[in-house]
Amino acid sequence: DPVYSVAFSPNGEYLASGSLDKCLHIWSVKDGRVVKTYQGNGGIFEVCWNKEGDKVAACFSNNTVCVLDFKM
Repeated sequence: DPVYSVAFSPNGEYLASGSLDKCLHIWSVKDGRVVKTYQGNGGIFEVCWNKEGDKVAACFSNNTVCVLDFKM
């Protein structure tokens, strides 16, 4: 599925990606692999981090926005 949105965490260690597969993936920039996955109810068209880097927001195709806690 195509990826519609990517965003780096404020510290640059992680990359969030959202796509039509209904999954928000958090990637380790250092390792180049997925470290967390969140399943949603619709395709994801936008992802963004808060300034502290401990929350990720995703905008879904079913007109919902979800804010997720992210802690590693």
